[in-house]
Amino acid sequence: MSAPLIWVVFPLGVSVGLWFLNRQRAWTAAIATVVSALLGLLALVLPIDQSIRIGRNLFQIQSTLNLLGRRLVLDQADTTFLVLVFSIGMLWFIGGWIIRAHAYFAPLGLAVLSLLVAAYAVQPFLYAALVIEVVVLLCVPLLLPPGWKAKKGVMRFLIFQTLAMPFILLAGWASSGVEANPANQSLTLQAVVLLGLGFAFLLASFPFYTWLPQMASEADPFSAGFVLSFLPTIALVLFLEFLNSYAWLADYPQLSTAVRLVGIVMVVTSGLWAAFEKNLRRMFGYAVIFENGLALLAISLMREAGFALFATLLIPRMFSLGLWTYSMTLMARRGDMQLSALRGVIYRQPVAGSGLLIAIYTAFGLPLLAGFYGQTSLLLNLAADSLVVVAWFLIGQAGILAAAFRVLVTVLQKDQEEEKVEERWVDTWMVIIGSAGTILFGLAPAWLAEPIQNMLRAFPRLP
Repeated sequence: MSAPLIWVVFPLGVSVGLWFLNRQRAWTAAIATVVSALLGLLALVLPIDQSIRIGRNLFQIQSTLNLLGRRLVLDQADTTFLVLVFSIGMLWFIGGWIIRAHAYFAPLGLAVLSLLVAAYAVQPFLYAALVIEVVVLLCVPLLLPPGWKAKKGVMRFLIFQTLAMPFILLAGWASSGVEANPANQSLTLQAVVLLGLGFAFLLASFPFYTWLPQMASEADPFSAGFVLSFLPTIALVLFLEFLNSYAWLADYPQLSTAVRLVGIVMVVTSGLWAAFEKNLRRMFGYAVIFENGLALLAISLMREAGFALFATLLIPRMFSLGLWTYSMTLMARRGDMQLSALRGVIYRQPVAGSGLLIAIYTAFGLPLLAGFYGQTSLLLNLAADSLVVVAWFLIGQAGILAAAFRVLVTVLQKDQEEEKVEERWVDTWMVIIGSAGTILFGLAPAWLAEPIQNMLRAFPRLP
């Protein structure tokens, strides 16, 4: 028995079985939920590469699985990552079950999670780009369920994500050459440029992010939220894996500056565009860009505090985007997602409206909500390096605040007597759980962030 067999092959096999049961939507969602919960629990309690006694028998879960001449490696240091992926995935499948996501959401969603773990685990690391490409291909039917027409946003998503693969593969090849010949400055520059282009496409970084708000507005809203919550997050973790695999890269003097420049441009532009956006689903896309920019700024510190901040920002990111998606999906089934159509929605759908406001203000970093601790700590660390970057950061944050304030004013407007929509108790509880998670993290951030920061043990060669 090996760890990749449990956390990659098993859920992938289950997802294939669920594909053939797609007509039984409730059963597929329930099975995906139980499997994700079980895998998260096993990652929490099962030791890897250590003997386990069950009765009189001794068992050991090996960390390595050889597959097609390549290795999938998941050791004890990776368990925090596994718990995070599958526990958050469980919440998404519960949400999909309750909100009645399309029939292919559960099987394709579980396949995406298992392959993202495979991309994280594969050795040599270069093959992660190929696995990510398979994930992107699976995301297309996930975003466009039967009956939906393919539009420009989803097609651009496919094109830009596919363009990332050759650049990352070439960057890995060049990086291996740099390790063999560190004095070759020309090859070093080529490796850095190729890596930058590859991850710029993969993360929808500036200037390659125009497809993201467009895709968010055209695809199935719940599936789009799932994809945009997990795919960029795992891509950021893979960037850390790349830095860990090639230690010289983290010491490259211009890398930190380049990552910081891209991050701050993403924060500023996404904030300003969100401030003037009139469509809530496109505004969600800008929020994803803003979160990606925050993560890049944390990584750009290139020291232990920065990487710890990156891990800390993951939980607010997941809660904010998940709660936003759920609330937005509830509203989308009642009408248009233009801000003008949401006037007075807090009176028609108080649960969905409240969840939306909490999610948006979490993304902004409002005190007592989950985003406040991470963003404030990031500002303090950036201030130690450059006050100019802090000033631009505050401009981007002001844009997000303006967008949040516009949404608040719109949903509270009451031009006439609003007819209240009956909201199901299960939807109420899902929004309450998501809201409680953001508030709890905001009240005790240091205590709750510490377990998440344990995932950095998987990257011992980081600065």
